[in-house]
Amino acid sequence: MNPELTFEQVKHILEVTATDIEDPGYDAKTGHGLVNARAAVEYVIKMALPANFNGDENIDTLDAIDFLIAYGQGDVTADLDLDGEHTEADLGIFMNSYLEE
Repeated sequence: MNPELTFEQVKHILEVTATDIEDPGYDAKTGHGLVNARAAVEYVIKMALPANFNGDENIDTLDAIDFLIAYGQGDVTADLDLDGEHTEADLGIFMNSYLEE
């Protein structure tokens, strides 16, 4: 999907897309949960073209709305630079991609 991803980025993607099976968040018994390969792949696809945030093949205002909602709620899919935080950098990545399309 993206051979440019670093080990740390792949690890982060697997952690944030895992299906939690115990208490919310990381826990000693089950870690981050079960690996959810589909969610991880969808996350990487979304990163490839952030402007198509909702994945419907059309880049329109719905993508911007969906991104801003996810960003405002701290949703992991809005962490486009994979640093584990929601910052202006993520907003910039989305807006640059959106304006280029």
